[in-house]
Amino acid sequence: MRRANTRSLARSFIVVNLLACVSLSFHPLLPNLPEDERSFIWGIVSLFPLLWVAAIDYKSRWKERAWVMEASSLPCPILLLTSLFLSLLYFVIFYLRYIASGIASFSRTEMLVVLMWSITSHLLVFGTIFLVLRLLRATACRFRASAKAWFLLRSAALALLGMTVLSKIVLNAVSFNDLTADFYAASLSFVLITFLSGLVIGLDRFAHADESSRLAVSRLKQLLPAQEALLSVKLLWLALISLIAYLIPVEIASTDWDSLLQKLSALLVWALATLFFSRIMPSIKMKRQSLALLLLVATTGVCGFKFLDNSRAKIPALLHDGHLDVPILLEQYASYDISYGVARKILSPAEVRGAETSAEKLFYDYLGRSTNIPPGGSAAPAPINLVPALEQSSGKKPNIFIFVVDSLRQDYVSPYNSKVKFTPSIERFARESVVMKNAFTRYGGTALSEPALWAGAMQLHMRYVHPFYPMNSLQHLIEAERYKPFITVDPILSEILRPSSDIVELDRGAYWEEYDFSRTLTELQSKLDERDETGRPIFVYTQPQNVHMAALQRHAGKLISSSVYSGFDAQHADEIARIDDSFGKFIQYLKRNNLYDDSIIVLTSDHGDSLGEEGHWGHSTYIYPEVMRIPLIIHLPPALQKNLFYNTENVAFSTDITPSLYYLLGHSPVARNELFGRPLFTESAEEQSQYLQESYLVASSYGAVYGTISDNGRSLFIADVGNQKSCFYDMSQSYAGTRRSVPESIRAQEEQRILMGVKAINKFYRFQPDERNEFSLKQLAQTATLYYQFLPLPHNF
Repeated sequence: MRRANTRSLARSFIVVNLLACVSLSFHPLLPNLPEDERSFIWGIVSLFPLLWVAAIDYKSRWKERAWVMEASSLPCPILLLTSLFLSLLYFVIFYLRYIASGIASFSRTEMLVVLMWSITSHLLVFGTIFLVLRLLRATACRFRASAKAWFLLRSAALALLGMTVLSKIVLNAVSFNDLTADFYAASLSFVLITFLSGLVIGLDRFAHADESSRLAVSRLKQLLPAQEALLSVKLLWLALISLIAYLIPVEIASTDWDSLLQKLSALLVWALATLFFSRIMPSIKMKRQSLALLLLVATTGVCGFKFLDNSRAKIPALLHDGHLDVPILLEQYASYDISYGVARKILSPAEVRGAETSAEKLFYDYLGRSTNIPPGGSAAPAPINLVPALEQSSGKKPNIFIFVVDSLRQDYVSPYNSKVKFTPSIERFARESVVMKNAFTRYGGTALSEPALWAGAMQLHMRYVHPFYPMNSLQHLIEAERYKPFITVDPILSEILRPSSDIVELDRGAYWEEYDFSRTLTELQSKLDERDETGRPIFVYTQPQNVHMAALQRHAGKLISSSVYSGFDAQHADEIARIDDSFGKFIQYLKRNNLYDDSIIVLTSDHGDSLGEEGHWGHSTYIYPEVMRIPLIIHLPPALQKNLFYNTENVAFSTDITPSLYYLLGHSPVARNELFGRPLFTESAEEQSQYLQESYLVASSYGAVYGTISDNGRSLFIADVGNQKSCFYDMSQSYAGTRRSVPESIRAQEEQRILMGVKAINKFYRFQPDERNEFSLKQLAQTATLYYQFLPLPHNF
């Protein structure tokens, strides 16, 4: 304000922002953000205040600043030492977290390969940084105002680096990876770097303004390590950096969406390590190289890395290990070693969207346009008629209890794993029930898994087709059969259930993370004892959150005797033991009140969770074997079960629950459709065999990740659109499966199955993805809106 050349800019900035604040106080933006192109525009407009401040800084100090060409920063030895340190540090962390604890098993040869590849990748990343800086410096020296040119070129390089990190790591983690993401990443990075560079321009004024300012800068420098510092101080700094690299992933892994915060923590450690070595290393005077020489060195380095990358197939022969699969090994290690994973992501070639026309490109493109579909468009409710005409059947109806324990893993309950000793009640229940040994979910995540269970069918990849009632097969059934419903109406059910005064709501007023199985069952018993309409059959549905990662995080501090749960995640096991105790008491309640033998009781989950397998935690956008496997235990009234055929070895899905209830209540035959579930219980084996398929489509609830489960649950093929890659798991030998190389013919076959399945879903719901113009402003806006809509999901489901 005191400077004449910026006074008008500063005044207008204050006036405009005051008006904006007044406007937003009366008309808040975020609660009313429209789901159209305006949301995208607002997202860009929100960046302008920072850009305005930067303009003030530049205009105020650009001409007055004493521009001096600084000494060359970050010499090559510093970057080489930093890359070696990071490679070794994260390898040691990988060994301590996964190898020493028994979560992962790598041979000595495999550890040697991944270590060498990690070192090579880190060297290439930091070597590229060095060469880019040298190239920019050499270019700047060709200008008369070389110091100003160097400052601008360096800022441009930082903006490009920021865009790369935002696009490939941050936005990709939330499945925001189309042209919208590129545009937003470029805009945000440009604005942030421009703002920060404006602050830098004024730093010399701050440093020399007065005695207190100089003292503050001096004290700040004393906190940093220096070349003349004591060895103990340097070692302390190294220990601090190492501790940050180790503790952050350990503390946040279980709730970190797609390892996003861990990847950002690795970038933080990169910056700290670079700062540390640049401070303690003696200054090195760098010779000035010609621009042509630097370009030659850069080209040679890239060609060398590509040659090494293309030689991966020859490594097993060189190491005399025929079982070594280097591409799969490196991909697995990238999940265990966060720093290597970031380096690998940065080095991956940029995708030129819309430039390729290959079959695989078109395949990924179609899946991307069929995922996270914004509201509106051509999608419409499609009645899911599991039977031709649903009417109330004759005879006495069994009570129905459906308990969907969110994120419950199959291998953490004893009917599926004999090593489990902490679920005796579930074990007793299983002996009196039918245990579907080969059970899976269709969706890796609650957002689509729960609606698919109620519909008994696959869903269009959006939240949600409205009105949902025409597709809500389970609600149709309980209404037709006049069941008295007791339901925990969670945030998803509040969207897909048609409101009814007949519903007795459980856990009313509780936040979804607080849905506790014990408390819910206690409330349910009380409501069942108080009910007036004792002649009506009971329907119960609840989805407790006891072992959801978000809920477990709230109880992370409680003491657990881990020795009791040897071989299991102690906190998961301890909470499941609580669930088992509550479930056992409720079964006894049913038996005391003569309800047990007249009830269908389903104990299942909506999906599993990764607990360190291949370095993955939670479910995020994953559809790995441990995420897709679920327990599915069904108790039937003895009089009903004795006349039915079932095969516990056949593959089963959570979408089969609703069709099975239709059949069990006398509504048959159930419609055969590749998108619908099937009845798990039929009158004959022949009737049941008609519903079995060669492969089944599965998907993530939150991102463009699709797959097929084939060979009666023995194989899983995954196509990841965001990362433009696919993988294959053999699930016949182990719970989490074994990753295998997949021949090109099999890859093409499975991709075709996925494509046909997604097309079938789109056709069923009358959605036309080809009508969506990927390059239109409205589509950019809708995708941006979807990004903001889904960003809170890691904290919700």
